Amino acid sequence: MSGKRCADLEPVSEGKKKGKRELIGEFSAALHEESLKNQVAEAWSRRTRFSHDAIVMDPDPFHHCVIPNFIQCQTFLEGLQKELLDLDFHEKCNDLYKFKQLLQGWKRGC
Repeated sequence: MSGKRCADLEPVSEGKKKGKRELIGEFSAALHEESLKNQVAEAWSRRTRFSHDAIVMDPDPFHHCVIPNFIQCQTFLEGLQKELLDLDFHEKCNDLYKFKQLLQGWKRGC
C-alpha cells in the first residue's frame, strides 16, 4: 500500500454535520496496462497458463485467474468486509441445496 490516502471527503454545506468519509477502492495499476490486457486475453482464449506479478491464470483444475492485491486500499477492504458482515442473511433450502439470501423486508422459514 502506498503512503497516499485512499479516502475522499464529501463537501460539507454550511450548518450541516461533517460529511461521511467515502473510501475509494483503487484497482492494481498493472491491470490498466494495454500490453498486459492483450497477453491475458490471448492466454485466456488459448486456455494456457499465464503468470505475471499482477495476475496468474491457470487452466487446471478449471479455467481461472488470481489477481493478488486486486484492491490496493486496505482501509477500503476492511470497510467492505465490515459492511458485508453486517448484512442480514436468511437461510433458504430445498431438497437439492441450501444457501443464504439477503433479507429484503420479509422473512420465510426454511
